[in-house]
Amino acid sequence: MAFIDYDGAIDSVQIPIRQQEVEETNKSNKEGIKRSISLGWSALGRHSSILRGSLPLRSRRKDFNQSVLPVMTYGSETWTRSKLLERKLKSGQRRMERLMVVIYVGDKRTDGQRK
Repeated sequence: MAFIDYDGAIDSVQIPIRQQEVEETNKSNKEGIKRSISLGWSALGRHSSILRGSLPLRSRRKDFNQSVLPVMTYGSETWTRSKLLERKLKSGQRRMERLMVVIYVGDKRTDGQRK
């Protein structure tokens, strides 16, 4: 039986990365984020009676973390991480959370107006 030096073979293999491949990866990541956010919105809609109801905020937040966030982050292990994609995912999550606590973007509240 012959001995094969796998470490040497792996070191000698070089995979060329072309700009087109990088652009295709970024495009698929953006599509994945859009799909995840839209799936998150649909999960929020399915749980809207709980998340927008009269339950305490702690219970609603727990339900949000258990039902909506896993839907949004499913498959995220395969995404190439970038600041833009992180920002899109965070902003989608924050919009959903604002909807849960009934704070609208147009509401300009100062510290003196908060209860």
